[in-house]
Amino acid sequence: MSPDTAFLLGLIQDIGIAVIANATGERYARSVGRVQHVPQLLLHNVERSEFGHTHADVSAALLQKWEMPASLVDPVLAHHGGNVPPSKVGQGFVRVMRIGEAIADLADSQCPQQRNVLNDLLAGYSSDKQRRCTEAMAEGVARAVEATALLRLPVPKPQSMLLLADELQTVHDGELVVIA
Repeated sequence: MSPDTAFLLGLIQDIGIAVIANATGERYARSVGRVQHVPQLLLHNVERSEFGHTHADVSAALLQKWEMPASLVDPVLAHHGGNVPPSKVGQGFVRVMRIGEAIADLADSQCPQQRNVLNDLLAGYSSDKQRRCTEAMAEGVARAVEATALLRLPVPKPQSMLLLADELQTVHDGELVVIA
């Protein structure tokens, strides 16, 4: 799988979280709160128990609705152990997705169980590959910290953005002209 495909999957694998949160509102927020306060709980297990499906199920369903190829849908469905035959999904790639998920879980809570999950996933690699994974994770964390700083910018009010968009509609000689 190409790095571009891996990047895309990293972005869309958890889109179901937003869908469930939007559909159920405060109920989902309470579920997430429970997971954050009880480190042994895993979000996908709580989702299945309380909603009958996981965010991975919803993400995969949405990707199918968008007519994305199975090469994208199947790993998204499998990243929490969904019912996808092993032959349909590159298990190495699913392991990488699960490592990413384990890192995210570990970032939420430093409990030993979550550290063990990450260690178990890494144990499937040679010592050289484990070292390279650790280096890549460190780089990924550094980039995430950098991206988080960007997200701390104040978010403009929607009305302000609409006004700005209206102002930017005037085009003069093929160039955008801002009307002040």
